[in-house]
Amino acid sequence: SQADRLARLEANGGTPECEEAVMKALRYFKQTQADNGSWSPNPVATTGLVLLAYLGHCETPLSEEFGESVTAAIVFLTDVAMKNNGKMADNLNDKHWCYEHAIAAYALAESYTFCKQLNINIPNLDSATRNAIQWIIDNQHKSGGWDYAYDESGNRGGDLSIVAWHMQALKAGHHTGLDFRNYRSCVSKGVDYVEARQGSNGAFAYTGTTGRIGLTGAGALVLQQHKGSSNSSARKGCRFIEKE
Repeated sequence: SQADRLARLEANGGTPECEEAVMKALRYFKQTQADNGSWSPNPVATTGLVLLAYLGHCETPLSEEFGESVTAAIVFLTDVAMKNNGKMADNLNDKHWCYEHAIAAYALAESYTFCKQLNINIPNLDSATRNAIQWIIDNQHKSGGWDYAYDESGNRGGDLSIVAWHMQALKAGHHTGLDFRNYRSCVSKGVDYVEARQGSNGAFAYTGTTGRIGLTGAGALVLQQHKGSSNSSARKGCRFIEKE
């Protein structure tokens, strides 16, 4: 409820202005949604991001103001997944489609969890979610990461920018309660990949352990999600952020 949300905001340093800003954004999304339920540019990824914003505000297909927008977005992503056997992107020939897939799969998994709890039936949402998350598990690089175009044959082995989205999608997939083959081993290897990107100063790098350190927030978040907020590596990353 709004009262509960405002109370939580205040308890964590937020203000009513935070809620007002979010509501303005959600209403902007409602006004700019396409007839097929998507948003541009890059409809698959952008729709995934917008849907995550709605779900993060506890907006569901039952919501009075945003229910139709949420439903249309879920149906759009579900249809994309069903047409491509779980793969989700505007252009599967673009090597960057791994980003689109991870974001959209993350959004579908969150949607499935909400709909399951509220007994909302959206046709094929369960199959779409299962196939999208399973694709991530089945196409992991031996490094523990994920690479452009889901290339498993090269030596690059991915980067933390790509990996962080996939690890978030996997966490959301776990919360659905659906069964996924090799889920635990996939997550374990993914966590190892993320931890190996952390330097001695606590920062998380793009590929190695030094250089581009702008992914420290991503690395810390992934470890918080999969290993808990008390994880020492996550805390070390947060201390680096606070210091800098």
